[in-house]
Amino acid sequence: MQNTLKVYDLGIKKIVQELVLNKQYPLIKLIYSISNNKLVVVQLRDIDKSSQVVLYELSKNLNQIKSTLFEFFQINSCVEFVQDQLVLACSDGFVRLFDSHRQEIIVAQRCHNEPILNIKINQTNSLLLTATHDQIYIWNIEDQFELDFSSKIDNISNDENFLSLEPNKSILFALNRTGFCLINLKRQNTRINDEYLLDSSVTFNLKSSSHMSVLAVANKSGLIRIFRLLNKF
Repeated sequence: MQNTLKVYDLGIKKIVQELVLNKQYPLIKLIYSISNNKLVVVQLRDIDKSSQVVLYELSKNLNQIKSTLFEFFQINSCVEFVQDQLVLACSDGFVRLFDSHRQEIIVAQRCHNEPILNIKINQTNSLLLTATHDQIYIWNIEDQFELDFSSKIDNISNDENFLSLEPNKSILFALNRTGFCLINLKRQNTRINDEYLLDSSVTFNLKSSSHMSVLAVANKSGLIRIFRLLNKF
C-alpha cells in the first residue's frame, strides 16, 4: 500500500497533487499552519522505534523544505505551539519542544514513565494536557516552556486517546472507542456525566462560542453526530 499525501482543491473538487512519502515511515499526523502556509508531516515506524518530521511549504504545490529524523524515540502525537515550533508527545515519556526551522530540540522534559499517546494545548498556550493509556496529566506552561504539574485524571479508558479542550480550559472531552466523557477541570477534575456511549467513534472536533460549545463526533460508518453543550457547568 502506498504511503501518499494528497492535496484536494475544494474549489474545483479534485485532487491537484499527490506525493509519495517515505514508505518506511507510515503517515500518522498532519499539521497545517495557516499563519505561514506550512504543512508538517509526522511519520514513524515500529521496526526501530524511530520517527521523522517533514516540513512542506504550500503555495501552488507542496514543496518539501526540510526533513528531520529522530532515531531514539517515536512521536505519537504533536501540536503547534508558536510559529515554527511543535510540541511532541514521545514514546519515552518525554515532551519535547521542536524548532522545525532550526531542526533542533529546544526543550525536553520527562512527564511520564510510559509512552505519551496524545497531547493537547489550549488556545492561549498556557495549559498542556498529556495522555497515557489510562491517565491524563494537566500542566501549566511557564516561561521558556517549563511545564509545571497541576493535576491528573485517573481511570480514563483512552483506547484511542482523542482529546479536545475548550478555549476557556474549563471542559475536557475524552474520546475512546465506545464513546466520550466530559470532565470539568475547574471542579477538581469532576466528571460532568458518565460516559456517553457511541458506536465506533473515530474522531471529533470542538468549537466554542461565548454561550455554548458544539461537539461533532464521527464514526467509521460515516455517521456524524452533533452535540450542543450549554455552558452551565
